[in-house]
Amino acid sequence: MALLESAPHARFCYRGHASAAWSLVPTLYRDVERTSPPLQPLDGEWLGALERDVARRFRLAARGEPDMLADDWRALCLAQHHGVPTRLLDWTYNPLVAAFFALSERSPDDAAIFRLNLSDYPFPATLGRRLPEGAFRIENLRAHLGGRTPPFFTPVSSLLSRDDAAATPPAAESALVVFRAPLDVARIERQQGIFAVYLSRDDHDFALDHLAPILGAEASSGRDLLTKVIIPRAAADGIRRQLASQGMTASVLFPDLTGVGLELRAKLRDELEEELRDRQR
Repeated sequence: MALLESAPHARFCYRGHASAAWSLVPTLYRDVERTSPPLQPLDGEWLGALERDVARRFRLAARGEPDMLADDWRALCLAQHHGVPTRLLDWTYNPLVAAFFALSERSPDDAAIFRLNLSDYPFPATLGRRLPEGAFRIENLRAHLGGRTPPFFTPVSSLLSRDDAAATPPAAESALVVFRAPLDVARIERQQGIFAVYLSRDDHDFALDHLAPILGAEASSGRDLLTKVIIPRAAADGIRRQLASQGMTASVLFPDLTGVGLELRAKLRDELEEELRDRQR
């Protein structure tokens, strides 16, 4: 809260991690990052094909919802919302929501909250005007790309080879972008959620870890853009109770039966831990 009060007029977004050791890696790339030794998809060909295959499988499974799949960006956000591995990374405008997610898994590690400074972030000028909260609309992303379809939306049969791609007009500037989901979903609204995506027209250009472009933006702008707040494990239970008193509970942030289930699971876990403490006394 002191960190918030130190910059009352700036615009930020937040992300909570159950382990302070985790970096800012989208779900699509997490298994790639964990391989030992780490895989290096330098040309992006096999990873791009994998991404398009995941998207194709999701579209086949969701073909009964044609309205939701009519737009590529809407389909991508919908896939992320339902747990499909994508290149998107979830953020929120609300630091208490981020704190809830940082502590909801009850990890044995210290937790963490990341804060990204949207006011000072050097987003490309071609993105145009942002929303008052700091993120962009999907229309801004399309304008930045010059109306061209990003390669991760392109069918495999339509991809250009490296030689053909070299003959096309220069690609729009690659950049990390935050945007508001084009979805009317109660869960996203309750969580005040937005998405980050590494945007590029080059199918061979990836950001396996969003920390890399953020640190690059810090270096180019000379500004501090990312802050990491560590939540010690010893403080987690007390902060979790404070969050519950502020209405940060699963049934509030997940306004469906999933939220009810998560909250009942947490309550059962609390009661079991209390019973064990009583027995140890």
